[in-house]
Amino acid sequence: MAQPREKNRGVEGCAAAIDPPLGTLWPLSTVKIRSSSITLTASTEHESKTTAAPDSTETFARAPLPGYSSFMTRTWPKAILYAILTGAGVLLLLGALGRFLVVDDPLEPADAIVVLAARESRAREGAALYQRGLAPRIVLARGRGRHDAQVRVLIKAGVPTSAIVQLPRVTMNTRDELQADFEYAQAQGFSRMMLVTSSYHTRRVTMIWRQISRGRMPATVHATPYERFDPNLWWASPTKLRSGLHELGGIAQVLLRALRG
Repeated sequence: MAQPREKNRGVEGCAAAIDPPLGTLWPLSTVKIRSSSITLTASTEHESKTTAAPDSTETFARAPLPGYSSFMTRTWPKAILYAILTGAGVLLLLGALGRFLVVDDPLEPADAIVVLAARESRAREGAALYQRGLAPRIVLARGRGRHDAQVRVLIKAGVPTSAIVQLPRVTMNTRDELQADFEYAQAQGFSRMMLVTSSYHTRRVTMIWRQISRGRMPATVHATPYERFDPNLWWASPTKLRSGLHELGGIAQVLLRALRG
């Protein structure tokens, strides 16, 4: 009879050792002792209260962040405005660069019309200027481009072969070509030249000629109308974009050469 009492005292001691008491945490309806385990059964009232509690995680996920709506309301209009202003600025800059590339001097009579190589459209304009009586001859440098094609275009346009001067020197780039043209003009005692090229090429031609001639021989730079080049939309065409970027790079080289002296 003594052993059951000791066992009950041990259980009572365990219950007393729990702080706070089990009853304060779970309203107990039954406590069953099975060997060394204790099974607690919560009351039906507590279970109903527990299940009725809202899901805090779901409530947090659905609730908007404090100040989020007002932040987005303030930010989006500014972002859109900045994007519009940036795009407009880029378009204005591209248009300014395109207009900078184009030089078209007023036409004046000259001793010779120089048709820069590689483009048949330039030869067509050279022939038209010759037919207008602005110069008695047309000068072609031997470049790597369509030199023979330019000669055929001139002859087909009615320019006599006696008025076509083909320089013997083979040139590799625009500077070499203009250098050969200047040396020829000096040797012939000319006083003024007319340079015909593509519109996007005119600025670089003007700058190089000034460096070569050093003011000793003026030249009129004229753009052929047989090539379409819109200074405001040159970047919209892949071909014109490559040409424009090539010219801007060439102009940078001309400026660097001028700084070096």
